[in-house]
Amino acid sequence: ALRLLRRRWRGTLALVLIAGAIFVLGARGLTLRMQAAEAAAREEVLAVHAVVLEAARTRDAELYLTMLGGDRAWRQSQLEMMENNVLFERRALGLAWQREVDAANEVALSPDLQQATVTSTLRYEGYAGGGTQQAVSLQHLFRYERDAAQWRLAPQEEDSWGGWSIGTEERVMTVFPGRDAVSYTHL
Repeated sequence: ALRLLRRRWRGTLALVLIAGAIFVLGARGLTLRMQAAEAAAREEVLAVHAVVLEAARTRDAELYLTMLGGDRAWRQSQLEMMENNVLFERRALGLAWQREVDAANEVALSPDLQQATVTSTLRYEGYAGGGTQQAVSLQHLFRYERDAAQWRLAPQEEDSWGGWSIGTEERVMTVFPGRDAVSYTHL
């Protein structure tokens, strides 16, 4: 009877070990497939992002328009800003976009791999005190959504800007999106 019990336990133990090995291998395979899908999505987003920046840099309205998602009014406003050279220009701040595309891009993907946010650093040139030229890098956020055909540049979601913040300095009051509050405190 003891011998029969040991055989059953050995058989059960062998089945449990086999099932555990199958589970571990399956989980590992799933993890590898998920990582590959995420890497492919990152590469696709960065490729589309490079095309968007190149179209803006060269003012290629036809190409730029094909890369835009969002509603008709947003697409039209983006196209007008690109055509009027105000998408990335910061002349009001005394900065001129150098039209160089930095490779310093960070991509954050949504869990379902249908949305992505790219943080891109663009180079500008401005004048510091005393009239000397100074290089400045500004980070820009770009939001992309995947549709049936490709990734497309999309408007930021309303809540991405946060609430409004107010900064006051002597006789000047500034109203700005809440996510810029950290930048404001460093000015």
